[in-house]
This record gives sequence, structure tokens and C-alpha cells, in this order.
Amino acid sequence: MRAHRAECELDIEAHSTDPVDELEFLERRRLVRRELETFSVTDQQILLLSLVDGQSLAEVARTLNMSHDAVRARKSRAIRKITKKFASLSQK
Repeated sequence: MRAHRAECELDIEAHSTDPVDELEFLERRRLVRRELETFSVTDQQILLLSLVDGQSLAEVARTLNMSHDAVRARKSRAIRKITKKFASLSQK
């Protein structure tokens, strides 16, 4: 079964951005990705499942066969670490 999507007109100029802002965004994203690579595989999975996939911490805990408290603590520490490291970038 194929889904049909409504077509819309593509307005490229409406989506143009300041090249400097775009470069800064890409650099921040690159730095965050590099920082995430330093995290354990388990911490990366917790962040992926909860932040990207939208799973609850209880679902993440079941998926990873961990306690809810352990998942909550690890997610909290990882987010705190990233936030602290990159707080200065968001102020620029």
C-alpha cells in the first residue's frame, strides 16, 4: 500500500539562512558528536533511545536490561556533562 502525500511548492528563498549562523551550527553539531563518541556505548544508547527515539526511561531500562534508576542517573550525568562543556558555545 502506497501512501499519498500532498504536494507543496518549494520556496528555497524562505529557507535561506545566514551562512555564518549555518557554519556555527555545523561546528557545534560536530563538537557535540565528537564529545558523544567519548561516552560509553551504554550512555550513547541511553541518549539515543530517550532523546532521539523518544522512549521513556522505563522503556530504555527494559531495552538495556538495567534499572530505571541507573538509566535516569546515567542520562542525567551525560546531559549535565554535555551542557557544562558546551554552555559557553550557546552564549556566543
